[in-house]
Amino acid sequence: MFLDNAIGDHRDPTSRDEGCSRKLPRPLSGARARWILLLSAVGLVVTRMALVRGFIAPIYVAGASMAGTLQGQHVRVECEDCQINYVSGLRFRGDHGETTCPNCGFGQQTPASRVYRGDRVLVDQWYGRWRQPSRWDLVALPSPDGSGEMIVKRIIGMPGEQVSIQSGDLFVDGRLLRKPLSVFRDMMVLVHDDRFYPTTSAKLPRRWRGERAGTAWRPATQGYRFEEHTEVAGNSARSIQDWLTYRHWLCFSKGVPRTQRTAETSVLDSLGYNQDSPRGQLNAVSDLVLSGSIVIDGEGRFSLRVADGPTWYMAELSWPERKWLLRRDDDVLLTVDSQGVSRGVPFLVEYGMFDRTILLTVNGRVLLKLEVNPVSRVPDDAPTSRLSIGAVGLTMDVSSLRVARDVYFLAPGPPWTQWNAPRRLPSGHFLLLGDNSAISTDSRHWGSVGVTGNSITGRVIRWSDSRSFVGK
Repeated sequence: MFLDNAIGDHRDPTSRDEGCSRKLPRPLSGARARWILLLSAVGLVVTRMALVRGFIAPIYVAGASMAGTLQGQHVRVECEDCQINYVSGLRFRGDHGETTCPNCGFGQQTPASRVYRGDRVLVDQWYGRWRQPSRWDLVALPSPDGSGEMIVKRIIGMPGEQVSIQSGDLFVDGRLLRKPLSVFRDMMVLVHDDRFYPTTSAKLPRRWRGERAGTAWRPATQGYRFEEHTEVAGNSARSIQDWLTYRHWLCFSKGVPRTQRTAETSVLDSLGYNQDSPRGQLNAVSDLVLSGSIVIDGEGRFSLRVADGPTWYMAELSWPERKWLLRRDDDVLLTVDSQGVSRGVPFLVEYGMFDRTILLTVNGRVLLKLEVNPVSRVPDDAPTSRLSIGAVGLTMDVSSLRVARDVYFLAPGPPWTQWNAPRRLPSGHFLLLGDNSAISTDSRHWGSVGVTGNSITGRVIRWSDSRSFVGK
């Protein structure tokens, strides 16, 4: 039996010296080996960079579908009242170029000299060659409408999944899709930054205010200060939890319902970039997170709370016990040690809810996390003010308070809050959405809900980022 191209040893077995007389190959010298490795590495880097579009020729985001995360052509404005910086889509300003500050609601004209191109990005075409695309990635691809334009979207649905939208949240195969914290931070929309307080308007109320008439919370240079006080009830003295609560204004030029600038409303799904874009009823957003710097002294306790409908979830630090407690109303759900907190030393906190997840971080580290069951809508008896900071028995300074909300996803048409993909995604197909849900044209609108992995040009990487301008 013979095999084509078989390789064997056909030397005469009696010729014992032939093999010994052959010269063995010389080993590479150390210097030569290093040069070969260096040239190979350079060649690999050159090949890799050749697959990155926009490295030499700039690529700019033109459209509005990813605004909040990636800005298209826009104007940059410094509010004349609170001095915060914000951006507005160039084509979404008022008829005479006016914009409204999304932080304090002040309206002003926008100079034409402040027009900027969209954010610059790189498109990594290496992406997808060595691994499958991942959920939450930003990707570029030719528009499925056949226009030939390159568009940017976010991967939401994976092959074999069926995606739906319910009251602003995403569901996959009937299960709530929960974002990682890093993705929430990337997508979140700044609602209010308390460091920027209106100064030119007539005296306006603070957005963070004590709930009680005799509150011990007082405005301070960088935020708010609490100094313990004791109330007398009958013949006994007792300390009472004193709450500093966020009050929201409708900082939006168009919207329903229409209110005065300082009238208290729920946080709504408006976006400063969209400004004068035609929009019907705005939706109340319950996914809110506060952040700030805190310094405590004394032996009492302080609490952070967020409303989930009529229910309060409270993260409470009891200082004598050095424990964090997570409560639902009066029920204790979780307990952890008070890591990263010392008296008299500032520490950073994030607390709130997104994607039905209650979360507390201290100095960037997750300490408390609880997933709660989805609800179909916010009950009518839910409080308008949904974030509070409480203190009792100690002295406390709070500064750099910020409130952010999660993206509120919309259906492509009325009633706007409910949408179901018509079918599961076929093998090798992905569902894509834009972060600016009110403006984006994406898988909700395309004839074929999913796009093939082969049609994705590459992963989008930020090069210039206007979010630093708005302090995100």
